[in-house]
Amino acid sequence: MAELYPFSEYARQLLAEGPIQGGTHRWLAQVSAALRNTLSAEDMVAFLREVCDGYVTHRVVDDVEIMNAVDFARGEERRSGPVTNKSLSWPVADAEVIRRVLGDTGGKRQESTTLIDVDCPLKLSAGEALRGLFLPGELVCGGLSSDLPEIRPVDAWMGDAEQMQFVAVNPMRGQWGVNLKGKVSKRCQSNMKHRRYLVAEFDDPRMTKEMQAKLVTALGRVAPLVMVVDSAGKSLHGWFRVEELSAKDQARFFAMACVLGADRSRWDICGWLRMPGGLRPKNDQKVRQRILFASSQRGAGGSEVGDGGDR
Repeated sequence: MAELYPFSEYARQLLAEGPIQGGTHRWLAQVSAALRNTLSAEDMVAFLREVCDGYVTHRVVDDVEIMNAVDFARGEERRSGPVTNKSLSWPVADAEVIRRVLGDTGGKRQESTTLIDVDCPLKLSAGEALRGLFLPGELVCGGLSSDLPEIRPVDAWMGDAEQMQFVAVNPMRGQWGVNLKGKVSKRCQSNMKHRRYLVAEFDDPRMTKEMQAKLVTALGRVAPLVMVVDSAGKSLHGWFRVEELSAKDQARFFAMACVLGADRSRWDICGWLRMPGGLRPKNDQKVRQRILFASSQRGAGGSEVGDGGDR
């Protein structure tokens, strides 16, 4: 595929290797950055759509994910509905800052506290987690797979939330919206009510989950940390409540997360995340997406969710 265009050697290598399982977001962002001076935005989207359809076999990559990767790479952001249109360019991970946060200074280890025990999940069901995250009656989008979104009031998820693989982290406006291609769609930016949470996902394979837990804890000193979920892969997902912050401060917080190595694509207000307490298909079986931390403060739904006393 890369032979058809005058791509750089870096772009050729990325396209030849393709994404590893669990690294598709990062790979899309890297490829988009490598192609931004070669193709127009429209051609990049069309090209990446063809590449993903033909060569990404471990999961479905939806159009919004591709368009967001292209827009981030070009220093833009496609948004509609509840958020304003503004160009943003997220910083890259800073290895020195990460080392300092982890307590590694010049080879000398220092104590770095964490709220999260990666080996001791909470006894908290997916339904209970959703009740702590969303208000009574709010619409929540979940799915068994990325291409099967369902939108229900939060209480209607109590029976089978634990079977779901994905959830949209912010409340929905209704059953349908219009996506960036002008088509009717369930999970799209125009159908998001507002941004309540930002999620920091750390998926660098060189970083242990204990290290990720320290980074999540550090970000929790800037914005309230409400939940941490083990993706049942290589990453932890830290949920932070940001609805009380201004749009500018939300962006500043997310930029901090990016400096610490968080996935830059997670700014997408309607992006899929792993359902807390849900199930992930893996190696011909299903693995529980464990909840490692939930704030002792009351969640959005007014329910007490506990911080780990009942592990």
